Amino acid sequence: YDLPSARYVMWMAMPGEQTSIKTALRPHWHWPLLWQLTLFTLPLGVMVLLQSLNMNIPRYLIEHQLGEHALGIFAALTYVMVAGTTFVRALGQAACPAMAKHFVARKLLPFFRLVALLVACGTVIGLVGITVAAVAGRWILGVIYTPEYSDYASLFVSIMFAALFLFIAQLLDYCVTVVRYFRAQMVLSFVVSGVTLAICAVLLPKTELFGASKALFWGGVTKVLGNLAILVYAASEVKRR
Repeated sequence: YDLPSARYVMWMAMPGEQTSIKTALRPHWHWPLLWQLTLFTLPLGVMVLLQSLNMNIPRYLIEHQLGEHALGIFAALTYVMVAGTTFVRALGQAACPAMAKHFVARKLLPFFRLVALLVACGTVIGLVGITVAAVAGRWILGVIYTPEYSDYASLFVSIMFAALFLFIAQLLDYCVTVVRYFRAQMVLSFVVSGVTLAICAVLLPKTELFGASKALFWGGVTKVLGNLAILVYAASEVKRR
């Protein structure tokens, strides 16, 4: 850090004051602005919290109703899905600056082209996962884990179907964040949590681990539809203004 430059900048900002190096490096808080920023982004923090909860709701119920052995099986299979989110996050973060630029400039056509491209990428990643799980899932589970996991190849395919919509939903989350509808995202996350919890509570006692995968699937579908509705509403508001 260039200390003399910092001192010069602070001196220019506060003419007539003798500013020391220590004072120059001291942060100057603008509390009203920080408070407004906190209130504005608080729903986004709640949404991120609920996203983590949504992925773990099936695990909590599995441990409670089916035991730790079933939880270990399900957690190991879903970890492959979680690994795919690395690619999804990279795509979403890379597209955010361009999407924000188009949306602020009210260029809706380029904005929705990027949205469609992200949805297409998420779909391709999800379909590749489903294909690999269907063709070589038994072998992959046996190699990565133990032969015991090979018996859950059909469950692995079901989880990858859920991953397809979860990948698309996560990419659409970036799109909705760009248009800054944080409160709507928070409300949608509560709805998704309710859907996931309800389906788990109903299907888990009947179909065991398949019920948990279906809960993830319908939670992802709900998130996709909700995010698309928010984006359509945001576009209509831009046109109206």
